[in-house]
Amino acid sequence: MIKKYPLIFSYQDLVEGNGFVARVEIQGRVLLCDEGDGFWMYGVHPGGVAGGGTDCETAMCQFKENYMAVLLDIAEEASTFSQFKSQVEEEFFSQDNPPNAIDWFKALAEVRKTGVTLKDLNHVPCPDSMPACKWSISKVK
Repeated sequence: MIKKYPLIFSYQDLVEGNGFVARVEIQGRVLLCDEGDGFWMYGVHPGGVAGGGTDCETAMCQFKENYMAVLLDIAEEASTFSQFKSQVEEEFFSQDNPPNAIDWFKALAEVRKTGVTLKDLNHVPCPDSMPACKWSISKVK
């Protein structure tokens, strides 16, 4: 049986584009799955990114690398900071993955029922309603 864990992540990054540097901050949701032969992190919100590996830490690192690759691709294609910000917000951060969201809430209910935790990860309380994906994109230079 695949074990699933509902996670909330926070990233703060600097992204260099064509004539600008942007500070990108996000708090989003992912579903971490222990599939027996490896781990996968699937984006819930934003939903367009995933990452996997042989262990939990590798899956998390791969997810972050893939997340950054999307931001860097958008930055490379954008001719201005405004265009970069608009594309990130509209085409990446505002996109969710409804099937993963359903699994995220099922996993949340299971975690609440069993009290299971992952070592080395902070435990934060989660409201019963959908935690919003929050982000901020600002021009640094």
